[in-house]
Amino acid sequence: MGPHVTDGGRMTGIMRAGVAALALIAPAARAEDIAAAAAFTGPVASITFEPGAAREEGLRLRADIKDSRNGPRDVAGSGGRSGERFYFEVTDPRFKNGGLPLVKLDVEYYDEGNEHATLSYDSSDAWVHPGPNAGAWKSRKILRIRNTRTWKTQTVVLPDARFGGRCNGADFRLDGERVCIRALRLTAAAAPDQERQKQILAGAPPPPPPVPAIKLQLEDVLARAIPYSGKSARARAPDTLTGKVVCGYQGWFATPTDGSGRGWTHYAEHHTFRPGDCHIEYWPDTSELDPDEKYETPFRRADGSPAHVFSSYNRKTVVRHVAWMAQYGIDGAFVQRFVTGLRGPNVLDKNNAVLMHVREGANLHGRSYAVMYDLSGARNAYDDVTWDWKNLVDRMRLTRDPGDRAYQRHAGKPLVVLWGVFADRAEQLPDIARLMDFFRDDPKYGGMTVMLGTENEWRAGRAPASPEVLKICRKAHIISPWTVGRYGSPAQAKAFIERRNVPDQGWCNANKIDYMPVIFPGFSWSNMNDGLEPFDAIPRLKGEFFWRQAVLCRAAGAKMLYVAMFDEMDEGTVIMKCDTKPPSGGGTRFLDYEGLPSDHYLWLTGQIGKMLRGEIRASDQPPRRGP
Repeated sequence: MGPHVTDGGRMTGIMRAGVAALALIAPAARAEDIAAAAAFTGPVASITFEPGAAREEGLRLRADIKDSRNGPRDVAGSGGRSGERFYFEVTDPRFKNGGLPLVKLDVEYYDEGNEHATLSYDSSDAWVHPGPNAGAWKSRKILRIRNTRTWKTQTVVLPDARFGGRCNGADFRLDGERVCIRALRLTAAAAPDQERQKQILAGAPPPPPPVPAIKLQLEDVLARAIPYSGKSARARAPDTLTGKVVCGYQGWFATPTDGSGRGWTHYAEHHTFRPGDCHIEYWPDTSELDPDEKYETPFRRADGSPAHVFSSYNRKTVVRHVAWMAQYGIDGAFVQRFVTGLRGPNVLDKNNAVLMHVREGANLHGRSYAVMYDLSGARNAYDDVTWDWKNLVDRMRLTRDPGDRAYQRHAGKPLVVLWGVFADRAEQLPDIARLMDFFRDDPKYGGMTVMLGTENEWRAGRAPASPEVLKICRKAHIISPWTVGRYGSPAQAKAFIERRNVPDQGWCNANKIDYMPVIFPGFSWSNMNDGLEPFDAIPRLKGEFFWRQAVLCRAAGAKMLYVAMFDEMDEGTVIMKCDTKPPSGGGTRFLDYEGLPSDHYLWLTGQIGKMLRGEIRASDQPPRRGP
């Protein structure tokens, strides 16, 4: 994930809601019907873990599979098996090769930790990996671990179980962080329900043909990274972030036909993008896009017409997004550059293309941009980031190109952002410390103003690595703690900002370091977590939640603000134009803008910039929009 996870992946209490008793892995528009109609009274296969043994009755653990990672764990004398990856094989022949496609799976687990667990299984769903191995590895998150430290049972309905041993020789796999399992039980539906389900599966529409993968060569990708040669609306690069409101730009959305070779990236949650299976909470407003910017999806509108999305790989669309920033008075964007996989040709091609598109838009429309490296999950951050940055400077002339008048500067130097300075990522901190020195002091590639995206406890954390975080922060020029999900209402935002931002701002002032708070319009990630997280977890309240954060930050002394995010449809923090009448189907729900125009949050972000600079009043309620 990009810069929008909570510290160490932990969710705050405001987002913790009860997990539904029944999870459904079903074809589009059939989940509710299947669950309501079936009687699960057929054959049973089970496995129970006891201290020192496992009782296998038609179901067995495949600990011999190479990447299996688990072992015995006795919890309060009750036995169990704990680990990160479990493979299971159904040995009862009645369940094999689609003989009993409609089954329910009961998982008894110890609820310890704060993670999700994912089930992947051998299905007959031809939409999953279309081709000779279609249906293998169909996936869904089924457990939301909430640290109650009690034994719980989750039930999952599988409507298309094939169980032909195509999951590395097993029939299904469970993945998670330190999941502890005591028992699993497969129960087949009654014979009439099985026959009915077989007819439904036989009549399912065929999937679209697979799109051939595009294999890129690294040198070809690098050769396409070139200096800017277009026009610029600016006389010179912007020289300060003071008084500015800048938004994050993920730029990670792709489609199978956009030429990137990345499929439904960040639209698909589990291999497919279709009703009942998607990754986004908001649907983009594509009404202003030209035909060559629209990509058809399996979703349909109320009148039966296809619903379309955009691609971040499309130059015209990204330039259009920057034009929207200019139209509504948003000062610029931090372009996300994800370090994990950065040296892979397809990922690098996407990163470079989006960066060059934003660069063009910023120059044409008088906005600013800067690179933000997201270090989430990076294992060789120093080597990968310095390799990439040297390529950007040498090939694109980034921060060195006099023709590029849009790259953001601050305190007399070009800006670069390192995001992910968290104490619970202690293994990354030595690399981050080295990167700080590289960007500040390297004689050829340094001379930068360095902004750090940090955890909230950067100044006074209690984790073992917290002193090292503070040591790194003392070398920063700007500190920007991540706040998405830390509070969920205007009242909670007020308490948080008074407790955190005020002393943070004071410390930064005393140490001559700038402070850039993060504000966000709302939050929701139900679709990307298969309904295990609440829908509309942090309501927008028609802009009140967003506006109040900005007013409170200004009162605490903020002179610059970072808005998360321009295009983050995945976790519901998006501010760009979103569809006010999104498509639906298959149990998938999308948020809308509560009756507000599709451009409302672009407009409100521009008003926040005016309020920050004292051009309009810092009122308790958001400003009213004229006709």
